[in-house]
Amino acid sequence: MFTRGRTYHRGDIIARGAVDTGDQVFVDKFSYNFVKPQRGNVFVFRTNRIPLIPEDPQTGAPFYIKRLAGLPGDTLRIDPPLVYVKAANETPEHVAREFGFQRVMSAKDGYRGYSAGREYLAASDRPFVVPPHSYFALGDNSYNSYDSRYWGPVPEENLVGRGLIVYWPFYPHWGLIR
Repeated sequence: MFTRGRTYHRGDIIARGAVDTGDQVFVDKFSYNFVKPQRGNVFVFRTNRIPLIPEDPQTGAPFYIKRLAGLPGDTLRIDPPLVYVKAANETPEHVAREFGFQRVMSAKDGYRGYSAGREYLAASDRPFVVPPHSYFALGDNSYNSYDSRYWGPVPEENLVGRGLIVYWPFYPHWGLIR
């Protein structure tokens, strides 16, 4: 964390962010117009037309924020506590390499790794191929996260943007979203 008077160098962590229900976040709604979403991004999406996520009669479909685990054409598999990825253009399957996945799979600092799903990725011998124009979302708190393992892939038209910063509340979640 940031300490007054300390010298920081490139790559040092000066803030950590975690997102919880009710947190207020800044979202980059611009860059996905020019670059494709990347595996490992924390992304925000609308939940409309996702059958197992009910809409509130007054406010409509909620927005969710999750980690992007699967791109169109990727094959995913969970063998707790690890998540495996075979990208559409790669031959070998590998453990997800991105920082956010590595942090969760380490089972440290409050993380427990990834757990099997219910409808999707329910067993390590049943991988899932992400359909075209869709993305697969996983929560970092896997054992308590309602994510694509339960309701399936996120349609491309539902993407809003990358989560950048939790700006409210100031404590304990304030900071960059990684």
